[in-house]
Amino acid sequence: MQSGVTEQINRKIQERVTAMLQHSRLKLDFWAEALQAVVYLINLTQSKAIRLKVPKALWSGKEPTCNRLR
Repeated sequence: MQSGVTEQINRKIQERVTAMLQHSRLKLDFWAEALQAVVYLINLTQSKAIRLKVPKALWSGKEPTCNRLR
């Protein structure tokens, strides 16, 4: 069961990285930067799995800001 959930999450991340690179027309050389950006955004987004709370807020105990987004 757990590996199925992990595979779904990895697939979702991979799809978002691909979409980000295609939309920005960047080469695949930038996949690591796109991956980092996608995971950062996921950690700032509410999740149903944790009752619409923000993962970063649960980890740090502080409400996250979007100041770093450009």
